[in-house]
Amino acid sequence: MTYFSDSADSDRHQTQQAILEATHQILLESGYNGISISQIADRVGISKSVIYHYYDDK
Repeated sequence: MTYFSDSADSDRHQTQQAILEATHQILLESGYNGISISQIADRVGISKSVIYHYYDDK
């Protein structure tokens, strides 16, 4: 069994929070049809693959 440290859990939570906040901002600016995974990744400063690690699709 693998155990994650509190630090790893905290990093995961911070990344998820940053993704959600960026998504919310872009949705307010551009609407649902104007948002892309690339925009979110760029705004957060992560790769698209990191977003897909947390969420399966748009």
